[in-house]
Amino acid sequence: MRDLALERPSGFAMSRSLVVGMVAIAILVGLGAIFATWTDEEYSLATTAHGAAFAYGRAIGFEKQAPLYFVLLALWRTFDSSVFVARLFSVACIAGFLITMAALLRRVWPNASTLVFAAIAFNPFVVYAGTEIRLYAFALLVSSLLALTFYDGFFVACDISRGVWIARTGFVLSAIAAAYLQYYLMFALVGFGAALLVYRRQGLLAFLASCALVALAMVPLVGIVREQVGVDEPSRLGLIGAARIPLAASADYVMPLHWARGIVGRAAYAIVGLVAIGSIVAAQPRPNRAFGAFAIVAAVSALLFTLVGAFAHVYVIAPRQTVVLFAPLMLAVAALLATARRPLSAIAFGGAYALVCALSLGSLYGHGAKTGDWKRVGAALTREVAPGDAVAVFDSDAALPLQRYYVGSLVRVPRSPQTDVFRANAFVIHSSAEVDGVIGRARLGHHRLWLVRNNACTFRHPDYGCAYLDEVVRREYRVIAEHPYFESSIAELVPR
Repeated sequence: MRDLALERPSGFAMSRSLVVGMVAIAILVGLGAIFATWTDEEYSLATTAHGAAFAYGRAIGFEKQAPLYFVLLALWRTFDSSVFVARLFSVACIAGFLITMAALLRRVWPNASTLVFAAIAFNPFVVYAGTEIRLYAFALLVSSLLALTFYDGFFVACDISRGVWIARTGFVLSAIAAAYLQYYLMFALVGFGAALLVYRRQGLLAFLASCALVALAMVPLVGIVREQVGVDEPSRLGLIGAARIPLAASADYVMPLHWARGIVGRAAYAIVGLVAIGSIVAAQPRPNRAFGAFAIVAAVSALLFTLVGAFAHVYVIAPRQTVVLFAPLMLAVAALLATARRPLSAIAFGGAYALVCALSLGSLYGHGAKTGDWKRVGAALTREVAPGDAVAVFDSDAALPLQRYYVGSLVRVPRSPQTDVFRANAFVIHSSAEVDGVIGRARLGHHRLWLVRNNACTFRHPDYGCAYLDEVVRREYRVIAEHPYFESSIAELVPR
């Protein structure tokens, strides 16, 4: 049981970790103050703009998600409705997440240096979650609380002490919060059960009893999920396609690849990955039960994501929705490195990790903007659009963040989206006639047209209909100038 000892680091190490955490939080606050919003954040702001009751209904009907995050954010925003304050909720969640992960690191790697904690604090996904007005930062916090209370309450518990009861109560409360926050977080409970089955069966009965309480609390969710399932078309990913999503997300959490674009970038990423794997092998670790447990949790969760992506009645699972994988993966790596027989070999892994994190953060935020760069796009339109000009936006939901930074009228291509429920296929262009009816010469006459485009054509499914838009523009307009922005562009067009 030595590998599971709850040793405490020195006061000096704790103070250095506190400084690292404070620096990370300060960076998140700064980024939250300067970044423009993007489409998903605008959905969150609209959902939480009219109080908790409205947020509850819209979370279920429009967002098609569990309601807890949106209800809490709506309550948070009653004090101040600004974008910056909305982002502070995510920053507060990341602060709690870092505190929880520090406690977990003390358990799986008691002698870990401050650099190990910094590796988590400055992981690109953590930075991303802390700047988003979405549920990911809250999900990181809840998933880490699940891991901590599981570890203390079931995995290392030797007797029924007051601390164990507190941990198990915390586990039940955290699991209930997880269920009402993001359905995918429930995958972790299956993983925890599998870990106990392999390593500590004597804790399995108490764990199952706790899960029974969680299941009882989840009864009201049954009707909600039934209402939400089946709104979109079935997934067409297949098993292999569905498996790529959690596998790519897992690789991105451990060795971020945001910067790896094109053949050269991916080749470089492969080299770094081989160096990282070789470093761990050279360190000759002796995998302990902590590593095994968290590796099982991550593997089971990834398998469940694959099955849901292949067979469930959903459109797609985005990599960022696999947030439940983050904490167990990072803890599994930490627990593995903690048993290295050649600690110096682990330094190479740390160097590779630091390199890819720095490159990823530069790739993500070196532009000084989020997806769409809508603040700069709005400023350019405000400066250049003349009376009588028309401004069209593709795809339709890109108009949401643009309207915050450009006060003129916008024509949505191909149509205004529905407001009762989000449907991914609502933005698909089905024919060139559909585009003609919105921005064709017969409709706009001889006025100049400014066409704003986001990156929809690069990340949506192949049937999105971008070719129809290109056909109408090529046939009826002449391009005067095109101005690229971060994952968006503005084209100045005049009729032929």
